[in-house]
Amino acid sequence: MSEAPFDLHLLILTEDSGGEGPLRALSLKMLRLVDSSYREQRVDLEPASDATRRAMRGNHYAARTTAGHRDRVNLARDIARYLLDERGFVLFHVDADQAWEDREKQSDNIRRFHEIVKPNVEQAVVDLLAGLQSARDTTEIMSRLHLVSPYWCIESWLYQNTVVAGDLCRKHYSGRDAPRFEYWKEHRDELDEEDKPKAQICLNGRYNHDLASQGFPARAVDEVGKSFHETVERLRSSPALVAALAATHPSY
Repeated sequence: MSEAPFDLHLLILTEDSGGEGPLRALSLKMLRLVDSSYREQRVDLEPASDATRRAMRGNHYAARTTAGHRDRVNLARDIARYLLDERGFVLFHVDADQAWEDREKQSDNIRRFHEIVKPNVEQAVVDLLAGLQSARDTTEIMSRLHLVSPYWCIESWLYQNTVVAGDLCRKHYSGRDAPRFEYWKEHRDELDEEDKPKAQICLNGRYNHDLASQGFPARAVDEVGKSFHETVERLRSSPALVAALAATHPSY
């Protein structure tokens, strides 16, 4: 990990083939909702390793193959090593691939996180602690691993940036879907229910980083009370994360 004087190390993992950029930008906005006074320059957003990226793409770690097994092992070890840093946290992004109203029937991606990723990471943590002859609490360490799960998909959150999305639509696509963004601005709660919005809208995933980094209305999206709020609440309920953010305050 970096030797710079950071108070919080954050590893962003995503299944998105477009890379971590949009989620990194969103993560800083989510942290601001957890602690409005934290200093962003004291948070280290570290890149995933190439092996971890390969394991994450398309949920390769879940494949019942020799390569899938190798991906699971490498992914679990990388996450575990990161969590063992007392300032280390991991955000693990998978799209729910279903509407928020259907959440009682757990999505396959979220099920894999709970049934495959977490048990393998926990075993890796136990193995590392044994090698270090450490008596640290496994439960506390595992509490630093946080699921990020948009319903339907990350675009369901990003298209909430209706002003920037509308401008991009008008600039690049003659305003084809601009009326949809005007509608969603007044009906934000409906985006988590839209079927595959990425496939419906001209922007597709081409401008995700712009939507995440330029004026994303995080508080308004949080107030919708659906999947973005659910993810932010997971972060708010982490005493370790709250303390790490507080450590970035100027007077700390």
